[in-house]
Amino acid sequence: MSAARYARGNAGVVIDDRGDTWDDEPRMLAARLGYREADFDVLGYAVRNLGFIHIAVREGGVRVALRASRFSLVSLASTLFKLADLRPRRILLAVFWGEDWSYEMFSSIGAFTERAEDLAAGEPVVRRPAWLAAERDIASLAAPTYERLQPLVRLWREQRGALPGDLPQVLFSADLLHRSVLVRQRRKTSRLTVEHFGAGIKMLRPCEGMLAVGRDLNDLPDGAYGDWVADSYARALAGRRIRLDGVRATLKNSEATKIRVRYDRLLMPWRASGGDGFVLSVSMRRELSTVA
Repeated sequence: MSAARYARGNAGVVIDDRGDTWDDEPRMLAARLGYREADFDVLGYAVRNLGFIHIAVREGGVRVALRASRFSLVSLASTLFKLADLRPRRILLAVFWGEDWSYEMFSSIGAFTERAEDLAAGEPVVRRPAWLAAERDIASLAAPTYERLQPLVRLWREQRGALPGDLPQVLFSADLLHRSVLVRQRRKTSRLTVEHFGAGIKMLRPCEGMLAVGRDLNDLPDGAYGDWVADSYARALAGRRIRLDGVRATLKNSEATKIRVRYDRLLMPWRASGGDGFVLSVSMRRELSTVA
């Protein structure tokens, strides 16, 4: 896609490698760069060749164009100040990789910042870990952020991990049923089969989540991600303790669209009277973006 296409939109600014802000009107920009009658795409040239960052204001958000590893952290800092002033609902990031453009959507400045810092070092998407889970201090569950999880934690402790019959009602009352996955490991087998797949988990559409019941957990649209999740659940079951993780993952959903998610995940191992094991996963999504 040509640089002219990303440059369309309402008036915006370009930010140079010193962090200074320039008007993005092509003739004015060309004059400041020393071209009186430029017969080329000045905005695209500034981004691709000079390491400028272009911010174009659009209805409902902004579009930020930059070249991976070419822009400076000083220009990124100025970009973040500008975004803080604009307070966009969405940020479309256009990244030039040397020959072509790629596009990513973000719903917060924080998520955009994390990605842009990677790009400042020239880190391509394929070099990032596809899935990363960092265990967090379980004491964090006492914070107001996790208020909805606290009844579950109290129940697990009161039951000492014994599966209660009213677990679905507890999840429903806490408005967590749609963000939950419950899997079962039958005695003398390592297989994890889905007992419940919440409709709020975007990897599957609601109807597909219902069809997942009774199937293996790793039988998901993104098989490699399913294997990774199944391994996490199996380790939680073997560890016999609740675990809170911060997760960052890039995966394919049922429509073969690649999405990037950041969420907190509570893993709770349960045991049933017949000897079967269960793992409940409750996720609280922090960020969701689509990678084109």
